[in-house]
Amino acid sequence: MRVTSRDSETTYRWPMLTRYAETDELFVLLTPDKYGVGLVVLPKRGAAEPADADRLRAVLDRNATRI
Repeated sequence: MRVTSRDSETTYRWPMLTRYAETDELFVLLTPDKYGVGLVVLPKRGAAEPADADRLRAVLDRNATRI
């Protein structure tokens, strides 16, 4: 997964982000416990339309465990 913002770009491999949670406004990706606490926050407002959030959810479901 590649996360890009105005000032930075970071690439994560799926073994680093094995779990995720979803709220009304966010997707929160979490590292497995063996790495300690680590997270990536993806605001849903970054999706151009609701279908984009649905596509991201499908990718997350294939590669991570929803908690």
